[in-house]
Amino acid sequence: MTVVAMSHELGSLGGEIARDLARRMDLDCVDEVLLQERIADRLASISDTLYGADDRGGFRALQQCRAKSDRLLMRHAMEAMTEMAAYGNVIIRGWGSAYLLRNSPFVLRIRLLAPMDFRLNVLARRNPSWTQCDLRRFILTSDSCLGSNLEPIIGSRWRADELYHLNIDSSIRTKSEIVACIQTFAAKWRHENAKSSAGVGTNFVNS
Repeated sequence: MTVVAMSHELGSLGGEIARDLARRMDLDCVDEVLLQERIADRLASISDTLYGADDRGGFRALQQCRAKSDRLLMRHAMEAMTEMAAYGNVIIRGWGSAYLLRNSPFVLRIRLLAPMDFRLNVLARRNPSWTQCDLRRFILTSDSCLGSNLEPIIGSRWRADELYHLNIDSSIRTKSEIVACIQTFAAKWRHENAKSSAGVGTNFVNS
Protein backbone atom coordinates (compact mmCIF):
# COMPACT_ATOMS: atom_id res chain seq x y z
CA MET A 1 0.00 0.00 0.00
CA THR A 2 1.37 3.40 -1.00
CA VAL A 3 0.06 6.78 0.15
CA VAL A 4 1.83 10.01 -0.83
CA ALA A 5 0.92 13.47 0.46
CA MET A 6 2.51 16.17 -1.67
CA SER A 7 2.93 19.88 -1.07
CA HIS A 8 4.36 22.11 -3.78
CA GLU A 9 4.91 25.72 -4.71
CA LEU A 10 3.25 27.22 -7.76
CA GLY A 11 5.65 26.80 -10.67
CA SER A 12 7.62 23.93 -9.10
CA LEU A 13 6.04 21.39 -11.51
CA GLY A 14 4.11 19.74 -8.68
CA GLY A 15 1.04 18.89 -10.76
CA GLU A 16 3.06 17.34 -13.59
CA ILE A 17 5.32 15.41 -11.23
CA ALA A 18 2.35 14.13 -9.24
CA ARG A 19 0.63 12.89 -12.41
CA ASP A 20 3.82 11.24 -13.72
CA LEU A 21 4.48 9.63 -10.33
CA ALA A 22 0.90 8.35 -10.20
CA ARG A 23 1.34 6.70 -13.61
CA ARG A 24 4.71 5.19 -12.69
CA MET A 25 3.51 3.84 -9.34
CA ASP A 26 -0.07 3.04 -10.40
CA LEU A 27 -1.61 5.46 -7.91
CA ASP A 28 -4.80 7.46 -8.01
CA CYS A 29 -3.92 11.16 -8.21
CA VAL A 30 -6.14 13.39 -6.08
CA ASP A 31 -5.84 17.12 -6.73
CA GLU A 32 -7.89 20.05 -5.43
CA VAL A 33 -10.77 19.42 -7.84
CA LEU A 34 -11.12 15.74 -6.99
CA LEU A 35 -10.78 16.43 -3.27
CA GLN A 36 -13.57 19.00 -3.44
CA GLU A 37 -15.72 16.44 -5.28
CA ARG A 38 -15.03 13.89 -2.53
CA ILE A 39 -15.94 16.43 0.16
CA ALA A 40 -19.09 17.34 -1.77
CA ASP A 41 -20.04 13.64 -1.93
CA ARG A 42 -19.63 13.35 1.83
CA LEU A 43 -21.69 16.47 2.43
CA ALA A 44 -24.32 15.26 -0.06
CA SER A 45 -25.04 12.20 2.06
CA ILE A 46 -25.62 14.49 5.06
CA SER A 47 -27.72 16.86 2.97
CA ASP A 48 -29.82 14.01 1.55
CA THR A 49 -30.47 12.68 5.03
CA LEU A 50 -31.61 16.08 6.27
CA TYR A 51 -33.36 17.53 3.24
CA GLY A 52 -33.96 14.71 0.77
CA ALA A 53 -32.07 13.75 -2.38
CA ASP A 54 -30.80 16.64 -4.55
CA ASP A 55 -28.33 16.34 -7.44
CA ARG A 56 -26.66 19.60 -6.40
CA GLY A 57 -27.03 19.10 -2.68
CA GLY A 58 -23.41 18.15 -2.08
CA PHE A 59 -21.89 21.08 -3.96
CA ARG A 60 -24.37 23.48 -2.42
CA ALA A 61 -23.41 22.17 1.02
CA LEU A 62 -19.73 22.50 0.08
CA GLN A 63 -20.17 26.16 -0.83
CA GLN A 64 -22.10 26.81 2.36
CA CYS A 65 -19.41 25.05 4.37
CA ARG A 66 -16.67 27.10 2.67
CA ALA A 67 -18.54 30.34 3.34
CA LYS A 68 -19.36 29.46 6.93
CA SER A 69 -16.13 28.09 8.34
CA ASP A 70 -12.69 27.27 6.94
CA ARG A 71 -12.08 25.09 9.98
CA LEU A 72 -15.18 23.04 9.27
CA LEU A 73 -14.18 22.71 5.63
CA MET A 74 -10.69 21.56 6.66
CA ARG A 75 -12.21 19.01 9.03
CA HIS A 76 -14.21 17.53 6.18
CA ALA A 77 -11.09 17.63 3.99
CA MET A 78 -9.11 15.74 6.62
CA GLU A 79 -11.86 13.14 6.94
CA ALA A 80 -11.90 12.68 3.16
CA MET A 81 -8.09 12.41 3.03
CA THR A 82 -8.00 9.94 5.90
CA GLU A 83 -10.60 7.81 4.16
CA MET A 84 -8.66 7.82 0.88
CA ALA A 85 -5.39 7.10 2.67
CA ALA A 86 -6.97 4.10 4.39
CA TYR A 87 -7.61 2.49 1.00
CA GLY A 88 -4.06 3.23 -0.13
CA ASN A 89 -2.42 3.57 -3.54
CA VAL A 90 -3.10 7.29 -3.80
CA ILE A 91 -1.22 10.57 -4.06
CA ILE A 92 -2.99 13.52 -2.45
CA ARG A 93 -1.78 16.92 -3.62
CA GLY A 94 -2.22 20.15 -1.70
CA TRP A 95 -4.77 21.22 0.96
CA GLY A 96 -2.18 20.77 3.70
CA SER A 97 -2.39 17.00 3.20
CA ALA A 98 1.12 16.34 4.46
CA TYR A 99 0.40 18.13 7.72
CA LEU A 100 -3.11 16.78 8.18
CA LEU A 101 -1.90 13.19 7.65
CA ARG A 102 1.34 13.67 9.60
CA ASN A 103 0.42 11.18 12.32
CA SER A 104 -0.09 8.29 9.92
CA PRO A 105 2.99 6.05 9.69
CA PHE A 106 1.87 4.94 6.23
CA VAL A 107 1.93 8.35 4.50
CA LEU A 108 5.02 9.48 2.62
CA ARG A 109 5.22 13.28 2.87
CA ILE A 110 6.90 15.18 0.04
CA ARG A 111 7.40 18.86 -0.72
CA LEU A 112 8.56 20.38 -4.01
CA LEU A 113 10.31 23.75 -3.91
CA ALA A 114 12.02 25.90 -6.54
CA PRO A 115 13.77 29.27 -6.80
CA MET A 116 11.72 32.21 -8.03
CA ASP A 117 13.50 32.39 -11.41
CA PHE A 118 12.67 28.76 -12.14
CA ARG A 119 9.05 29.24 -11.15
CA LEU A 120 8.80 32.34 -13.34
CA ASN A 121 10.16 30.40 -16.32
CA VAL A 122 7.70 27.56 -15.79
CA LEU A 123 4.74 29.93 -15.68
CA ALA A 124 6.08 31.92 -18.64
CA ARG A 125 6.01 28.77 -20.79
CA ARG A 126 2.39 28.19 -19.76
CA ASN A 127 1.37 31.84 -20.18
CA PRO A 128 3.53 33.31 -22.96
CA SER A 129 1.46 36.50 -23.20
CA TRP A 130 2.02 37.46 -19.54
CA THR A 131 4.65 39.98 -18.49
CA GLN A 132 7.31 39.14 -15.92
CA CYS A 133 5.56 41.53 -13.54
CA ASP A 134 2.27 39.66 -14.00
CA LEU A 135 3.94 36.29 -13.48
CA ARG A 136 5.75 37.42 -10.32
CA ARG A 137 2.58 38.94 -8.90
CA PHE A 138 0.70 35.69 -9.62
CA ILE A 139 3.31 33.63 -7.77
CA LEU A 140 3.45 35.97 -4.79
CA THR A 141 -0.33 36.07 -4.58
CA SER A 142 -0.48 32.27 -4.71
CA ASP A 143 2.13 31.96 -1.95
CA SER A 144 0.30 34.51 0.17
CA CYS A 145 -3.08 32.83 -0.33
CA LEU A 146 -1.64 29.44 0.58
CA GLY A 147 -0.35 30.76 3.87
CA SER A 148 -3.44 32.80 4.67
CA ASN A 149 -5.72 29.82 3.97
CA LEU A 150 -3.74 27.20 5.89
CA GLU A 151 -2.04 28.98 8.77
CA PRO A 152 -5.13 30.26 10.61
CA ILE A 153 -6.27 26.63 10.78
CA ILE A 154 -3.15 24.48 11.14
CA GLY A 155 -0.50 27.04 12.01
CA SER A 156 2.86 27.49 10.31
CA ARG A 157 4.17 24.00 11.02
CA TRP A 158 3.24 22.82 7.52
CA ARG A 159 6.22 24.90 6.32
CA ALA A 160 8.80 23.05 8.46
CA ASP A 161 11.35 20.94 6.59
CA GLU A 162 11.12 18.31 9.34
CA LEU A 163 7.49 17.59 8.47
CA TYR A 164 8.49 16.09 5.15
CA HIS A 165 10.36 12.92 4.33
CA LEU A 166 11.65 14.55 1.14
CA ASN A 167 12.20 18.23 0.35
CA ILE A 168 13.07 18.40 -3.34
CA ASP A 169 14.30 21.36 -5.34
CA SER A 170 12.66 20.71 -8.68
CA SER A 171 15.03 23.09 -10.48
CA ILE A 172 18.10 20.84 -10.12
CA ARG A 173 16.63 17.66 -11.60
CA THR A 174 14.50 16.79 -14.59
CA LYS A 175 10.91 15.70 -14.00
CA SER A 176 11.77 12.10 -14.84
CA GLU A 177 14.71 12.16 -12.40
CA ILE A 178 12.51 13.53 -9.64
CA VAL A 179 9.85 10.90 -10.25
CA ALA A 180 12.50 8.16 -10.24
CA CYS A 181 14.00 9.60 -7.04
CA ILE A 182 10.63 9.58 -5.27
CA GLN A 183 9.83 6.09 -6.54
CA THR A 184 13.17 4.73 -5.29
CA PHE A 185 12.80 6.42 -1.92
CA ALA A 186 9.21 5.17 -1.57
CA ALA A 187 10.31 1.59 -2.20
CA LYS A 188 13.05 1.86 0.44
CA TRP A 189 10.68 3.59 2.85
CA ARG A 190 8.08 0.83 2.50
CA HIS A 191 10.78 -1.80 2.92
CA GLU A 192 11.74 -0.23 6.24
CA ASN A 193 8.20 -0.88 7.44
CA ALA A 194 7.01 2.71 6.84
CA LYS A 195 7.90 3.89 10.33
CA SER A 196 6.60 7.41 10.89
CA SER A 197 10.11 8.67 11.58
CA ALA A 198 11.80 6.86 8.70
CA GLY A 199 13.59 9.31 6.46
CA VAL A 200 12.19 12.47 8.08
CA GLY A 201 14.53 15.33 7.40
CA THR A 202 16.01 13.84 4.21
CA ASN A 203 16.62 16.95 2.17
CA PHE A 204 17.45 17.18 -1.52
CA VAL A 205 17.00 20.95 -1.76
CA ASN A 206 20.71 21.68 -2.07
CA SER A 207 21.98 18.35 -3.38
